[in-house]
Amino acid sequence: MSGVIRHQPAMTLQPAPTKVRGNFTGVCSGKLTDRRGRTRRVKEALARYEGRGAGELSCLGGTAPGTGRLVFERGPQIEFSLTERRTPGLAVVTLRGAAGGSATVRGTARGEDLVKINERCNGSGLRLLRGDARITSPGISG
Repeated sequence: MSGVIRHQPAMTLQPAPTKVRGNFTGVCSGKLTDRRGRTRRVKEALARYEGRGAGELSCLGGTAPGTGRLVFERGPQIEFSLTERRTPGLAVVTLRGAAGGSATVRGTARGEDLVKINERCNGSGLRLLRGDARITSPGISG
């Protein structure tokens, strides 16, 4: 999946309370089981990831708990709580499904010049970051 992460206020090198919102779109493959227990296979189904949280963050790292949802093309959605852990250049987000299960999201910067990101972190701050995310799950429901 690809998308953007927004920070309010902009992240700098100094840890500070920061709200974060991530919106990504892409495709998912695997099995979906509905509320009635019926399972169907999906292959490259269009999906949208929406997550938001708040925590003590900086360009060097931090943790932000929050909530979100994964919405599939034809309506099914999975609500979850999340914990985002950041290090320079990488975010790992643990999802806990509202009805059970888990998933891991690994996010990286996409199409961003790391030198320019560093300059923004040292200056006015990093308000927006384009990124890619890969979600893997042994099973999550929400």
